[in-house]
Amino acid sequence: MIMSNRLNLRSFTMTFLGFAALIYVMAGCEKDDLVAIRSIDTVEPVIVWRTAETGGKFVANRKIDLVEFGVCYNTSPNPTVEDNVAPGTGLEEIIEASRYEAEFKSTISLLLPGTTYYIRAYVTTGSGTAYGNQLTFTTN
Repeated sequence: MIMSNRLNLRSFTMTFLGFAALIYVMAGCEKDDLVAIRSIDTVEPVIVWRTAETGGKFVANRKIDLVEFGVCYNTSPNPTVEDNVAPGTGLEEIIEASRYEAEFKSTISLLLPGTTYYIRAYVTTGSGTAYGNQLTFTTN
């Protein structure tokens, strides 16, 4: 009888620990939107007077929850959202079973003449910010 109770207690403990471990692993596997992003590309800018029309395209493994998107820019390399930001507009989405694509436009205004600018598309989710490739252009 005592042996049977010990076996039941041990079986219960092992089952409970296994279940607890499964819950712990699943909690750690919350969807991380930054991990889902496969690529971000910055669109080549079109310069008209002191304005740059640009944007970005990104591909993810699944639909992601966007907090913000656009193009960041600066007169120094590797701009971030801590520098200057041109918010994205006109988000066009293509959603498939295991692929999510989106593109957007951004307008950078009030650019200084004869100045070199560095730009990068960015996507911000609840998990952080990811950046696209850096492009440069110089205004006339």
